[in-house]
Amino acid sequence: MGDAANGDSILTCLFGHAGDPPLCDNGDLHVGSTHTVIGGTGRYAGARGSYTLDQCVNLVTGETSGTISGTIVVRGQ
Repeated sequence: MGDAANGDSILTCLFGHAGDPPLCDNGDLHVGSTHTVIGGTGRYAGARGSYTLDQCVNLVTGETSGTISGTIVVRGQ
């Protein structure tokens, strides 16, 4: 998923799929993905949860826009 400034990270497994409909209103590619949090490193060790992304991707510019929804739980320190 990404790294914190100190290198700690949240690890996910994802399943991507074409959106329905396949194009966004502006003609960009519509894609989605479902992510399952499978753990983490450092302060994110033991992380769990899941989230989905629903986004539009401009294949010319590489710009994306969309939404992320779900829950990630990490242990408190």
